[in-house]
Amino acid sequence: MGPDSTSPIVRLKDLTGDGKEITIPLVTQLVGPGVGAGTLRGNEESMDSYGFPVWADWARNAVANNRAVNKESSFSVRSTARNLLSGWSRRIVRDDIVDALLSIPTSAVQSGRLSGVGGGNRVNGVKWSAATSGQKNSWTTANYDRVVFGSVIANYSTTFATAVANVDSTNDKMSAAVGSLMRDQAKQTGVDPNNPGVYNGRPKITPWMQKDTDQE
Repeated sequence: MGPDSTSPIVRLKDLTGDGKEITIPLVTQLVGPGVGAGTLRGNEESMDSYGFPVWADWARNAVANNRAVNKESSFSVRSTARNLLSGWSRRIVRDDIVDALLSIPTSAVQSGRLSGVGGGNRVNGVKWSAATSGQKNSWTTANYDRVVFGSVIANYSTTFATAVANVDSTNDKMSAAVGSLMRDQAKQTGVDPNNPGVYNGRPKITPWMQKDTDQE
């Protein structure tokens, strides 16, 4: 996580314009072979970049209080309220991050942003729990080269419900082998499956690499 466009999670602090649209820069990794002893000029590689729009919003809460409550309570209402609000804030941030990771990205303002119970929907995109079958299928189809269902690539289907049904509770449990399969799948994004080593033009996932090593 960091401010760089190449970070797996890009963190921006420019949120002073409440509610304004913020563009998260997405930059794909370089895939060209490079140049050896030949001339570099004219053989440079273009840098692919994209913009992912999000909308900043408020997340506020308060504790009702008055003089009578302060006088009759056996504890410090204000001090306790601060602790409760601090815990609420941490849970809200955690839950919103989980909802965002489980959402289908869109380039439009999310539905119910300024209305609804709790002051509106802060999560950009369509929450997975609220997505239609068509939206789930479209997302699964668009991300065919970067999703893994269970322990084998063959579980994949453009119909999300079918792909999920292919996952069983015996052979498809999370393991180190499944983690390695997911990593290998991520490393193959942007590669033509019928012609390994040839870039197919799709955005390639930029890997996180251990500092001072080539381990992805």
